[in-house]
Amino acid sequence: AFILPAMIGYFMGSILGGIAFIGLLRMLFVHHMTFFINSLCHMVGFKTYTDTNTAKDSPIMALFTYGEGYHNFHHFFQTDYRNGIKWYQYDPTKWLIKSLEFFGMAWDLKLTPQEDILKAKLLMEGKRLDQKMSLTNSMEFKIKIDNLLSELSVMLDGIKNTKKELKTFAENKKKKNELALFEVKRKLAEAKINFKFKLKEYSYVKKTLLFAPA
Repeated sequence: AFILPAMIGYFMGSILGGIAFIGLLRMLFVHHMTFFINSLCHMVGFKTYTDTNTAKDSPIMALFTYGEGYHNFHHFFQTDYRNGIKWYQYDPTKWLIKSLEFFGMAWDLKLTPQEDILKAKLLMEGKRLDQKMSLTNSMEFKIKIDNLLSELSVMLDGIKNTKKELKTFAENKKKKNELALFEVKRKLAEAKINFKFKLKEYSYVKKTLLFAPA
């Protein structure tokens, strides 16, 4: 860890200077970036997917921790190889692993179903809205929100199961029935449309609640 810094320092005229400024500062920087994950990543940001632990998501912290700033997602969906799930979210580890897969050096990468991610996010939204409703004493809104979240959750489960059914057809090409395959695709498309409309209804009720006077 210090041989190369010492050699660089030697050619620069100061072995101790090389060790101090190149070796120690490098270690200090790397260690702090690592410790941020177990400290600041549990203090800075938002609990996007779960409140069962102290981990939080923060795009700012992601810049200092090689993507680990999306720590709430990482803790809740631990088998997923990603931290930042959006393409634009800074997560160099995710990009490295995906690149290694392209070259055959990594395989069987685990991805959390989109339905599970959205379901967890909606559940956390519901908890935050509950806090808002407890301040406004709006029982009518609470009933609406709870019912909509319940319906959305059931819809997401339905979409997920239909996708599994479609995947089964794809894996058994010789045995598949074209009419049955068409029906599964139609069912999936219909489920997605219904979910989209229900999500719009939920968004409208949520906005109405958020802008309601306290």
